[in-house]
Amino acid sequence: MDTIVNGEARGGALILVRPTDLWVTPSILGESEAGYIAEQVTCDDGPFVRLDPRLESRYNAAELTLDIRARLDLLPGNTLDLGAQAGAAGVTDPTLPLVTLSARGGVNRFPAPAGLTGVPATISHNAAVRAGVQVGQVQASAAVSEVGAVTDGQTQSQWQGEVQATYDFSEHLSAGLQAYARLNEGETTLDPQRISGLRVTVGDTRAYRLPEVVLALPLDADVDLVINGEALPRLRARAGNLSLRNIPVSAPEGVLEFTVRDGTGLRTELRRYTAAEVVVTARALAAQAEAGLLGTQPAARATAVYGLSDRWSLSGQATVTRENWTAKVATRYVQPQLNAGLGAEYDASQPDQAALNADATYVRDAWRVTGTVRALPLNLRASALGAQVIWTQPRYSVSGRLQAAPGNAQYLAGLTVNNRINDQWAAALDGSVTSSSGQVGWKVGLGVTWNPLPTVNVITAAESQGGSQSTGLSGVRTQVRYQPTPEHTISAAAQLTTAQERFARLGYDYDGQVRLSANVSTAGEWGVSGDAGVAWVGGRVYITPDEPGPGILVRVGSPGVPLLVNNTRVVTDARGEALVLLGAGLRSVSVTPDFEALPVTVSVREERRELTLAAHGVTVLDWSKNFERFAWVRLLHPDGTPLKYAQLALTGGPTTDDDGWALVPAFSTPLTVQVTEEEAGRPPCQAVLTPGTETATCVPLTPPAAP
Repeated sequence: MDTIVNGEARGGALILVRPTDLWVTPSILGESEAGYIAEQVTCDDGPFVRLDPRLESRYNAAELTLDIRARLDLLPGNTLDLGAQAGAAGVTDPTLPLVTLSARGGVNRFPAPAGLTGVPATISHNAAVRAGVQVGQVQASAAVSEVGAVTDGQTQSQWQGEVQATYDFSEHLSAGLQAYARLNEGETTLDPQRISGLRVTVGDTRAYRLPEVVLALPLDADVDLVINGEALPRLRARAGNLSLRNIPVSAPEGVLEFTVRDGTGLRTELRRYTAAEVVVTARALAAQAEAGLLGTQPAARATAVYGLSDRWSLSGQATVTRENWTAKVATRYVQPQLNAGLGAEYDASQPDQAALNADATYVRDAWRVTGTVRALPLNLRASALGAQVIWTQPRYSVSGRLQAAPGNAQYLAGLTVNNRINDQWAAALDGSVTSSSGQVGWKVGLGVTWNPLPTVNVITAAESQGGSQSTGLSGVRTQVRYQPTPEHTISAAAQLTTAQERFARLGYDYDGQVRLSANVSTAGEWGVSGDAGVAWVGGRVYITPDEPGPGILVRVGSPGVPLLVNNTRVVTDARGEALVLLGAGLRSVSVTPDFEALPVTVSVREERRELTLAAHGVTVLDWSKNFERFAWVRLLHPDGTPLKYAQLALTGGPTTDDDGWALVPAFSTPLTVQVTEEEAGRPPCQAVLTPGTETATCVPLTPPAAP
């Protein structure tokens, strides 16, 4: 029987269904799902576990499937430990060179703000082209991008270009060259935000990790995480607070980019992290240095993190230019229930902004308490502090937050409640009160989500706010999303804010080998965007999304086989292959058949393969012996009646059912097979199986004449 746990296909398993409980083989449960087990026994057929009766399990006898839904109070939390997914070092599978070329672009029209007449609309556009090559220890890439806008015949445009090349001397030492340039109004300059020049990385950079990042999700959502341009596999999370622990990062400072897709559409959230927040493995040193030009100024930057133990780490960062210098130092303590850090930072150009930073998060059972303090000794009025308390239960969560900057007389208090009523209905309520220089304001929002079908999502939200000048309903919106397949999404929305800002919107998204998005609204706004890429691997060309690599090439030998690569759905092409490119630096990969979509005519020997990819290039997984195709045939007597319970002389000894159907190994040419009926004394017969024809007549074999 095929099993699904927490939305993930886990393969076939033996299931024992009883009126009061459900028993399964323990292999379908992960280590973090041990709380799902109520009892364990060992039978003649092997070990079995009884599932906790509080679990929501859906058993479909007709389709032979078991779907076990997540129960957060039986799990460690809506928590994913990315560090636990790290693969072992060493690559045993063959690796091929990789050449990629990708492009992305978009055009949007933005009308003038409501209430303004005589103001023309703006047409914005963007485009980017990237090329890369990865061979052995070398990786190089080049990219050109352009963003611009046209308003009332006036055009503004800015071009950017970058070139990078890296050579890995070993697992612990790499060096590279990088250059970032801008072309604006006919003038070419180097990027003033990124150093163009030499980059050297020393130590085990894969030891870098962020202990924990918490992302608030008002609704169930798909979450894409990009770390410094490197993409991690898409995550599926329930409403509440998504906690990501031990996030692997390749640099001691950078940007986390979260893209959240939920019932309200798509939104992006950026979070910067610094060396003060990064920890490393005990007694491991990870350092990176850059030197070159920052704009027109010579500059150098160095960052380093050292793990004193499995719980304590030290970090430092310094940037020096001709006119200024900055420095940051910090220490951090991490254990399962407590994560605390203390640091200091100084900028020579702004000495009054020198700051001491402290933060601590304590987790116990359903409670999470976080506190932050930022103190500026030379400018106490700019100091600030905050606190947050979260209480999580299986179907609801409550979060309270406080923020204060007493020197500037700014205060905020807020409360958020999420309630999952059942599998179809959910509600979220958020309220906050603010005070700024004695002016008090408030905001209240309510959202209700309805999922009548797995492919349909409906959300309605209303917001009201008030202050010293105005009070009232500020906005109401409704959106319907229809997702007939994982690749296609159709959405329709209507929004009412004021009499001048009522509009409806229709959108379409495609997320497959290429990505496309289009939307149009009654307010005169529209947009079209997309991205696509091609990759050259082993003398063959593949269409891929816009990802730099490394990658994995799965060779199945049979077309149309659905697979999951790090939970990304792919289907083998006409050559029986599937190429998946990943974000740069991502090396741990899990490959499984997509059992939800796998035809019953395909059998599987190995249900999962964990691999560690080469740092550059494409790792080849030969799974041609893992899959076997079958075909349905129906055997009939010469009089047209079904041949019941007869055995065919083929590999595996397939047997017909009571209607004459049998599942036999797939064949591409006519196949003559001898058939033996179950009834004793009946002579064998012979049938010719023809590709593309389901029925065959079995003709009795004439016994030899007596001498």
